[in-house]
Amino acid sequence: AAGAEIPLDVVTDRWSTARNRRYVVRAFIGGEDCGYVAKDLPLTGGERGCAASHVAIWRHCAEGVGPLLVLEDDAAPRPDFVQRLRTALSHLAKKKEAPDVLYLGYTQAATWRRRVSSAVREAEYLWTTVGYVL
Repeated sequence: AAGAEIPLDVVTDRWSTARNRRYVVRAFIGGEDCGYVAKDLPLTGGERGCAASHVAIWRHCAEGVGPLLVLEDDAAPRPDFVQRLRTALSHLAKKKEAPDVLYLGYTQAATWRRRVSSAVREAEYLWTTVGYVL
């Protein structure tokens, strides 16, 4: 089966959504009664393969290689992507901010999250990842 060759100490074969639930009941209307139920989900071979690729990239970066731009295989950068990325990185440098990871993509930032600049918002929890810079 696809993904079977990936050791479990590199990527687990299950995903618990318990942390997702802790965030959802705090952030969304309804709180504990919002209807979100934590589950233990099996990961497909493709999901495990994708996760193993990210683990390898993070380990490569931990060896001192970087910065690294990581994009998902289905990412569709806008025509102004490079300029927007340069702007975000410039804003971070001017503010002497040094994040370990800069997530790329659109998500509506929670109102309580810090606005770092006009191009950067502090992330708290991400449902999806389109790309990031390490």
